[in-house]
Amino acid sequence: MCHWKKEIEKVKVASLLLNEVREKQVGHHEDKVMPVDVDFAEETIKKYKLFELSTFKFCQEHLTSVSNGDVLTDQDLAAATANIAAVKLPCYRYLKNDIFEVQNCITLFNNAKTVCKS
Repeated sequence: MCHWKKEIEKVKVASLLLNEVREKQVGHHEDKVMPVDVDFAEETIKKYKLFELSTFKFCQEHLTSVSNGDVLTDQDLAAATANIAAVKLPCYRYLKNDIFEVQNCITLFNNAKTVCKS
């Protein structure tokens, strides 16, 4: 598999996994004053539909970087999701001779549009 495709899938699946965690553990909790604890232990997340070990570790790195303590909260989950959404993704351009050219691009993650630099 091409390197650029792996990078895009890693980031997108990580975002989806964090959203799955939010849906299953936080639900529709909207109280910003009282955070909700999140269990991001491997044994818990292993049961989720989008679990892959590499994705779990990637998410864990981002959660660790934004966490303020030993207990993860819904706010940490939101911050890690925002960090992952901000990751610059590679994109490709299809050339006439059927070769894919990888270029740096800015990804607007929320609406899945990409704008490539020339």
